[in-house]
Amino acid sequence: MEDERIHIEEELLNNEIKELVTYINGQPHLRHFLCWSYFPLDLTGKSTSNTMINQEFTFKKKKCEEYFKKKKYNDILTLLDKQTQIEWFIEHYKKVYSDIGDKKYYKMLKEILVYIDNHDPYRKHYSDLISIGNDSTEMMTSNEKKRFNKLPQKLTIYRGTSSHKKITKSNVTELFGNSWSIDREISIWFGKNHSPKFRGSKYIILLTYELDKSDVVSYFTERGENEIFLDYTKIDLSRITIEEIPKKYICKVNFNHEQFQ
Repeated sequence: MEDERIHIEEELLNNEIKELVTYINGQPHLRHFLCWSYFPLDLTGKSTSNTMINQEFTFKKKKCEEYFKKKKYNDILTLLDKQTQIEWFIEHYKKVYSDIGDKKYYKMLKEILVYIDNHDPYRKHYSDLISIGNDSTEMMTSNEKKRFNKLPQKLTIYRGTSSHKKITKSNVTELFGNSWSIDREISIWFGKNHSPKFRGSKYIILLTYELDKSDVVSYFTERGENEIFLDYTKIDLSRITIEEIPKKYICKVNFNHEQFQ
């Protein structure tokens, strides 16, 4: 019986990709919004890992350039992983906004933001992404707007997070972010189960913040998080309360974040 396995010719790594390589645990990888390498690349010789990443990178780059010229921005986003779409968007948001206007721009931004698991690498850009338009509440669906309108004018919101060190008012800004919730228990769940993937896990922290409804950028409910999205650069430190959550604390919600990926 003939061997039906697909044979992949080994290739040298594309020179353009070589310039984008980053090192993870001492091994060369590609971490680019177009694609990621999941196996180490060979910078001097040939390998099948090189071949696969060469083909994926070249194909996606060509399609992105084609769609960009035609202003088919949604088609570009479908090419990209949900966790890396924001990298492309940060680079091109001014052009996108100019071409599609307020309403479509904010809908696109919302679709990108709600699927990012770790906002920390990108949050410094969010103020610019949000403020370029006139009405960030356009990120909300009609149902989200109805629910938001029913919320009181004064809100208490929560952010569940974690840290490898003791958190006080002197360093709490390190844990500030855009994503908060009106649900205390869901926030604690995030502090216990999600934040430790990206931060230390020695301390589970619940931040509480009181604000006016007019300070809210947008409100998202479709992933079940009752998320209040803020411009974290405008948070008033004097209105922040810090609470350490015991690791043995049992959340009163059984929140399955992964179902929304």
